[in-house]
Amino acid sequence: MRKYCLLALLGYLSVYNPVQAQLEKGTGYLGATIGFGGTNSFRTSPGSSKYSQGSLNLTPSLSAGKFVKDNFLLGVNVGIGIHTITSKWNDQKNKTNNLNYYISPFIRNYKAIGSNSKWAVFLTSSADITLSRYKTENESTNTTRKSNGFNTGLSVKPGIAYWITPRFSLESDINLLSLEAGYSSFEESNSFYLRSGITSSLNGYFSVRAAWYIQKR
Repeated sequence: MRKYCLLALLGYLSVYNPVQAQLEKGTGYLGATIGFGGTNSFRTSPGSSKYSQGSLNLTPSLSAGKFVKDNFLLGVNVGIGIHTITSKWNDQKNKTNNLNYYISPFIRNYKAIGSNSKWAVFLTSSADITLSRYKTENESTNTTRKSNGFNTGLSVKPGIAYWITPRFSLESDINLLSLEAGYSSFEESNSFYLRSGITSSLNGYFSVRAAWYIQKR
């Protein structure tokens, strides 16, 4: 189903449509995204054993590019991902910190929905490189475990844009329909992966990006 949706979008993008001024060749592009979330849970087991866990996620990123031809944006996205998990079982406490740095050169093909519409759909193809650092601390045993690695791969992701003003829009990547393939290498394991956009969280389905279009006067 996901493959057919992407093929249908690709076919729609190939149909001629008048070019909006924001999508003309030579227009500059700046985008900014910040994602955040967290969880907190607590439970008591028989015998008065207590367990709690909390997590925090923060993922800011910046994008910059230029329309190399009408409707085609060539750019790069850079960002950082911070993920912290703290768990406690009675008096035993563990803390895990994950830090990811990533860079993604991309090409994005836009298609306006109608000649005078404020809406457009797009398809982003990117090459993704991520450097990761993991650190786990066990306070009860006073031990620390570290692991470093990287991921590299290709991804295809559709999305939709809405122009609030002629030079500013909100864009949403539709992660539910995304496809990714790549290679993961860490100190203890190496693997190839193929991932789809299936996720159990609502904010994993969509991500919102603020975008500015810089046109020559």
